[in-house]
Formats: sequence, C-alpha cells, structure tokens
Amino acid sequence: MTAEGPSQGTVRLGFSLDAFGASSFLANGDSASRVGGTLALSVGVLDWLEAWAGTRASSTRSSLTDPELLQSQGDVLLGFKASKQVGRIVSIGADLNLGLLTGIGESTFILDSSLLGFRALTTFDFRDDAPLRAHLNVGVVLDGSENLVTEPLTEAERYALGIADFHRFAFGLAVEVPLPYVTPFLEYSVEVPLGYLATPGIVLENVERSALRAAQTVPTTAPVARPAITRAMPQRITPGLRLNAIEGLGLTAALELGLTPDHASGVNAVPPYSFSFSASYAFDPFHKKHEAGPPVIVPVLVPEVVEAKTKPSELFGVVTTPDGKPVANALIRLSRGMPAASAEDGKFRTHSLDPGALDANVEKNGFKPLGFRVEIKEGEPREVSVVLIPEIKRGTLAGRVTGVDGKPLANVSITVSNMGAPINTDAEGKFSIEVDEGAHEVDFARADLYKVRGRIEIKEKEVASLDRVLRARPAKPIVTATADHIELTKPINFVGREAKLAPDADPVLDAIADLLMSKPELAKVRIEGHVDDEGPADQSLKLSKDRAELIGKALVDRGVAAERLVTDGFGSERPIAPNLTKRGREKNRRIEIKLGE
Repeated sequence: MTAEGPSQGTVRLGFSLDAFGASSFLANGDSASRVGGTLALSVGVLDWLEAWAGTRASSTRSSLTDPELLQSQGDVLLGFKASKQVGRIVSIGADLNLGLLTGIGESTFILDSSLLGFRALTTFDFRDDAPLRAHLNVGVVLDGSENLVTEPLTEAERYALGIADFHRFAFGLAVEVPLPYVTPFLEYSVEVPLGYLATPGIVLENVERSALRAAQTVPTTAPVARPAITRAMPQRITPGLRLNAIEGLGLTAALELGLTPDHASGVNAVPPYSFSFSASYAFDPFHKKHEAGPPVIVPVLVPEVVEAKTKPSELFGVVTTPDGKPVANALIRLSRGMPAASAEDGKFRTHSLDPGALDANVEKNGFKPLGFRVEIKEGEPREVSVVLIPEIKRGTLAGRVTGVDGKPLANVSITVSNMGAPINTDAEGKFSIEVDEGAHEVDFARADLYKVRGRIEIKEKEVASLDRVLRARPAKPIVTATADHIELTKPINFVGREAKLAPDADPVLDAIADLLMSKPELAKVRIEGHVDDEGPADQSLKLSKDRAELIGKALVDRGVAAERLVTDGFGSERPIAPNLTKRGREKNRRIEIKLGE
C-alpha cells in the first residue's frame, strides 16, 4: 500500500479475482484449488484521508475435506488511510483496517472473530531523477479468526476459512517502474506469527497434519509438529504489471509466488503460486459538468465527391506544480471533445480529436485555472506540459498608529515582509492591507519617528489587528554606535534595587532598537548588567543578570531579532568608579551594550 491517497471527492471502484490450483499442497498426494473475488469502494474524504470498504467471497476445493467444496462469502473489509508528503521524494501515512468474517456457509458476521490491522506506510518517489518508486509497510495484525469455530478443524478446513491462531507482525516492500502506459512492479511480504513455538527435536517429514490449537502443548511424541518459525512464516514475492493507458482506469495482473517451505498448524498456509487480476476506476462525481443544449438540425448539401475522413489524433501530457510535483485529478476541459482528468502521477490523455485549433482549460481546487491553445495535426499525438500555480490564501492586516500622547500619526510607512510596496496610514492613523497567509514582520517607520517592528500571524479570510505607538526622534541623537559598543548619552534607569524599568527608560530603548534595526550588519549585540556593591554579592549578581535580560526582552518587543542579542550580568565585580560616594555608585549601576562577539 502506498503512502499516498486520492484528492478530496475522488471515488474509486474496484474488483479483483485470484485463483490457484495445486497437488500435494497440504498433504502428499492431495489436490487443492481456490477461486476468490473482492469488490471494493474508496472515497477521498479529505486530501489527506481516504476511507474504503470491500467484501470478499471465496470457493475452495480440496480432496482432504468432506464435502470437497467449501465456500465462504460476505467477509467485509473496512479501513481508513491517512497520508502526507513530508519531503521532495518522501510521503508517510498510516492505515487502520478491520476485517469482519463469516463462517463456512454463513452470511452473518461473528464479531469476536474479527481481524484488526495497523500499518505505517512510507513511499519514496524518485521520478524527478529516474522512473522509480518504492514503498515500505510495517504493521501488526490482531487475528481473532480462531473464534469462528469451536471444534477442531483439519488443515484444509482452516485454509478454506482463513483461520489462524496467531497475531502477526507484517512487513512489506515494493518497487515499481512507472513507464508510459505500463508500470511493472515487484513486491515482497512476510508475516511473523507472534507467540509461535516450534516443536523441539522433531523434523517435519511425513508427519500427520491434524488440528493443533495455539494454546495447546505439543509433546515430543505427538504426531503433530511445528517447524522452525523461519520455515513456516508466510512469505511471498509478487511480480506484476499495471496498465494505466486509459485515464482513471487501472488494470493489474500479478503472479504471487509462495516462499514458505513448510506448513505449520495455526499458521496461514501459503500456496506455491496464485494468479490475480484486478481493475479499478477513479472519478469525481461531485464535479459539475456543463449540460448539452438541444440538438440543432442544419440542412446541408452533400457534394458528389466526398473526401476521405481525416485521421483523428489526441492530446496528452502531465500536470505539475511549479516545483515539479504531480497534480492528480486536475480537470482538462476542451473546446471540442470529451474532457479528461489527470491521474495520481499527473498524467492525462484525451479521447480522439479531429485536427485543428483546440482550446483547453485546466482546473483544480486550490490552484489558479490555466487556459492554453494548441494545434492538433492529423494522426500526430500532441504532448503538452501544464504547470498549475497554487492559489494564494490571504487575510487582512489592520491597525492604528499613534504617538506617545495618544494622537493619531498620519503618513507612517507600513511595510509587510514579502508583500512588495509599503502603504501609509491615513489621517486617523489607520491602515488596512491584504496579506498572504502565514507569519510576517511589519515595519512602522517615518523619518521623524523611531522605527518599530512587529510580528503577526495572518490566517485566511480573517482580520488580524496590530496597533503600535511611535515616539518622536529628537534633533540630537541620544545613542550612537562606535566600533565596539553603543554609546548612551542618557542612562537606562530602573526602579530602586529591582529589575523594573523606570518610566524615562522608554525613549532610550526606542532609540537603541531603532539604531539596531537600521544597522543589520551589527549581527551580535551583548547586553551587560552592572550594579554597585550594596547588598549581598549573590543578590547583586542575580539583579544584574535580570536587568540585562529585561533590556533584551524590551528590544525584542520593539522588533530587534532575538538571535542577535546575548545578555549577561556581573554584579558589582566590574565598577567604573569607586563605590564610596553616591555619584560613584550611580555610575556603577549601568547597562553596557557591546558590539561583536
């Protein structure tokens, strides 16, 4: 199973047939055959979630049973598959499935005999580099089929019913080569019975095959034996060919070869070979189609000489995204002729077309529609490559800019990251702009004001609000950048002996943030806190560190990138003046902002 699914709304119908016939299958000289069939339906519930259901019937004939023909019908399979592409070539998924079984000749479910399976799925798609895909499945099967019956069964009856005594660990690996029209593939699978115990000291040769429950103890003298697990666990290798020449229709033929050398009671028997054939058809029943108008009868004069009919041709190609990923279930509408749809690999092919100019329109939910015109020539298939651009999801960013006095500020430039030209606030300080969905940085700037930067998340069709208060820039700068530090003409003051900013600290912090945002080349900024020698040394050290962190947070809130800032504190260890006077202690209570590593 692939870690990929259909697009939302896609319905897939399918059926499969399998058959085998062999002699000396379960015992020397016996004859056995089986024919089975499955009907299935799957629906793309979401682009990442697929739900499916199926029913199976089988008819098994064996010379070891009485009567020889045993039939099982009405088994139901239900499941969900979730999948997501996580890289350029990698997709992952998970599959949860439930099997509801009926007994021989029964038509009702026996609930405690159900099978519950879970698989982790991975798909590797190398088609950008080579025509190759690989799939890996790992999972478990919780098997309750032994509850179908209470009386002992022969090995042939177990095979007909599909009864096993063990839960199983399942592993599968497949590779396929997607070529035009056909895809050859090779699969390998193995199921390891959990809790299986081989019979010690017994070689499985000409041993009577009789019923053996999983919970029973097998004495070494019993005429029943289980071989080593490596010889009994079900293993299969399956080469096959998938035909995908017709859009939406998939035909698959395969030959399953059993690799298990021995049979063991309680473990599913594996036929030496089994042929299978399956067919599926995918379509979108929810897509609206244009209804044809009433027929128009136009009289024509038929000339005596009729020219030979022109040879029809066709249009084919692939639909991808700009980065080369295939787009499945894209609808290709034609100005004449039946529409077509792209397959899971993005490929499409139209029905026969008469020569002449042809207009085509390609549509897919979540992408911008694309129209093009091509010239169809007689008897020559025309190949095209279609690139669909994803539709951009947008929301609205709105807000108001005021000064520190609360009055609106007009003509403030608002620049949103990756959104082109800026806009200006109106006379009331308000602004509104459509913005792409996602995270954005927003710069607020005017020549006579300190610059401020904000960050906001925009969601599709929603309005996000971002208000800001800007401070007037003084005629004389209060901060300047030197070669190794930022010079402050005014100190950054705190309230008492606390890590709390004084009201007059805001203008200085606005100026520092404006300077750093205008000089992105100052990649590393170190903020150091210092205090005087009042108080215990450990408290002084903590206070200096807390104050430095507070300054760093204040600058980040104003728009400085956090990764540019490093904070530290040194307590009273690095005074710049004697702590003997009030003036000296004031100088030692300081914040230093250094540049570089």
